[in-house]
Amino acid sequence: MNRIFRSFHSSKADRSDNRRLRTDRLKRPLVLEALERRLNLSAAVTLSSAAAVSWLGSSADTNVVTESYNSTTSTYTISDPGVTINITDNSGGALTSTGSGTSTVTITTGTSSVSSLTFNNSTGQGNTYNLEGSAAPVTVENTSTVSGSDTVTLGNAGNAQNLLGAISISNTDGGMNLTVNDSADTTARTADLSTTQLTGITPATITYSRLLALTIDGGTGGNTFNVSGTISNITTTINSGSGNNTTTVDSTGLMTQ
Repeated sequence: MNRIFRSFHSSKADRSDNRRLRTDRLKRPLVLEALERRLNLSAAVTLSSAAAVSWLGSSADTNVVTESYNSTTSTYTISDPGVTINITDNSGGALTSTGSGTSTVTITTGTSSVSSLTFNNSTGQGNTYNLEGSAAPVTVENTSTVSGSDTVTLGNAGNAQNLLGAISISNTDGGMNLTVNDSADTTARTADLSTTQLTGITPATITYSRLLALTIDGGTGGNTFNVSGTISNITTTINSGSGNNTTTVDSTGLMTQ
């Protein structure tokens, strides 16, 4: 039986070229695709026939949401960097919107004004909400069964006076870290704090449940804080402000969450 053996000879120049090719491959930078692109992160905003605005966060992302209100144009702006916000308009012309498919959307008056705003991430925790202003009532809730915490800050550059609608903060299974920042306000305020609500710092009432921490930053006008109760097992911090302030504590009321 004849066996045929084939040999392949490589010259010194060929071997050098091969080594150079391997070296070039090692030097090539690794290109990592952005996480946002691979996950295609998105959030949803729905406009209802009752002129209500509902925001539902991305299940694959820790959302950082900023909401603001322009009283001159009656326009709300909602942004969440790195997330595509898709708008579903069921308002029938009651509201108008722009920016669907981007990370910043605006909602304004059509035949009606915005009646309410709701922010919810029903599939996760660890979200941050910066609420700067609103004429309508605002609800921030987390109905997820995943244990964790969200952070809510009320105010814009140390002024919470553009939050004209009532505010409700709640978390079904985790907790909320709430900060009310009115530190740049020069007007004297009288605030009343209980285990379930805060009045007087913002124009409307703030109600809350399942808080992990509560921080209140007063302004410079000389404020009065009347404390009728604080939530058990959490830290409540009152920074009364740099003016001539008075804080009165009537009791150390406890609340079982």
